[in-house]
Amino acid sequence: MFQRVIVEDWALNLPVFSLVFFAGLFVLLSVRALRLGEAERRYLASLPLDEKPAGGESDGEHGTIGKAANRHRQQHNPQH
Repeated sequence: MFQRVIVEDWALNLPVFSLVFFAGLFVLLSVRALRLGEAERRYLASLPLDEKPAGGESDGEHGTIGKAANRHRQQHNPQH
């Protein structure tokens, strides 16, 4: 049954290439995440996962994400 399947030489390399590509991408993103500064980590940790609050009510013109971004700007640019 398996003798009927024709496997080209390049097709044998495709799974290896895919594994190397995604492993390299994972390592690259992991290194980038580990090199983030403390302020950037705090900012990203404070971002909400939802645009709306749990009650489903609107919380203004810019929404929760806009408020978090404004708060971040105010912390890093206190003169404004």
